[in-house]
Amino acid sequence: MSKLISMTDYVENAWTLVTSVENACEHNSTQLRAIVKYAKFLIQPLTLGMFVPCDDDGNFLKEPKVDTSICCDAVLQNGHWCCSCDRSSEGKYQHAKTVVLFEGFYIHHGELYYPNQVHFETALFGQDWFNIEHLLQNAYQPIKLTDYGAICAGIK
Repeated sequence: MSKLISMTDYVENAWTLVTSVENACEHNSTQLRAIVKYAKFLIQPLTLGMFVPCDDDGNFLKEPKVDTSICCDAVLQNGHWCCSCDRSSEGKYQHAKTVVLFEGFYIHHGELYYPNQVHFETALFGQDWFNIEHLLQNAYQPIKLTDYGAICAGIK
């Protein structure tokens, strides 16, 4: 599990690696690209979909409740057995869940929370200055990245 760190800490860690490598010229180029990718990641304006599964319009998606005793009555159609229910909402939710960047956030009574009941003001989402770096600087506890978040940040 990857933890979000400040840009300064990231650059210091990258510089330590660069100075300890024999073929520093090639490695410097790779590290520079990684630093730029991480910096671009940190300056993204926050959206609700970074924290919890959301639809394409940024609306929170509740996890669909699938009643398999009702939903999965197999039906023979055109010589193939098919489930008779519509699972499109389940597929949309599962996809939205895979592109969440941060772990541990949840919605309670329409508001975004982090463990230990830390409330996040979602009205600020979409403001250019309210970005991932700002979140990191004002966090009361470490912010953990999902696997997808770590890939987007360039640290996995």
